[in-house]
Amino acid sequence: MEKINAHCFIRIKPGKVEDVVEGIKKIPGIKYISITAGDFDGLMEIEVEHMSELYELYKKIERVEGIAATNTHIVMKRFEFQ
Repeated sequence: MEKINAHCFIRIKPGKVEDVVEGIKKIPGIKYISITAGDFDGLMEIEVEHMSELYELYKKIERVEGIAATNTHIVMKRFEFQ
């Protein structure tokens, strides 16, 4: 079975970047977090086996200290380039 991948954009409360990174790195299924400029403060790549795992992971993410909002997008198909 193909794994489920998603991108989760996050808004971070002022002064809480380090707290968010520390909290996120403890959650299995999150491949990385990037701090970004623009409408959102961060972007995470998520990889799980089942949709129910994605929901459980989402509940953990929303409890991380310093996260103000999330916006998650499920990857339908990935095109990779060399």
